[in-house]
Amino acid sequence: MRPALLPPADRTVSGHTFILTHSILLILCTIAPAIPALFGSAKRAQLPPLQRAAAIFGLVLVGLYWWMLLMTACFFHRGQEKLSGLAVGLLGFLSYRLTTG
Repeated sequence: MRPALLPPADRTVSGHTFILTHSILLILCTIAPAIPALFGSAKRAQLPPLQRAAAIFGLVLVGLYWWMLLMTACFFHRGQEKLSGLAVGLLGFLSYRLTTG
């Protein structure tokens, strides 16, 4: 017998979709100021080597997380679970941005 506070077994949130969506948005938000310097013209200010390496590493992680999100969407979970995981990830990131400015 399931406790009354838990959702029915057929209504779950895809934790994979949630955490990947949230992580992608958080990393992109963190490295956003460095992106123009990475891909801009030579006239723009250059980044220090460590900051440049961190921004490139962040972009590599975002690419890897996008690939993992695509594979999750293709091979795991039902549509309702994926959409609910996406919604929870977006709402979680939005609440983070609203509370931290």
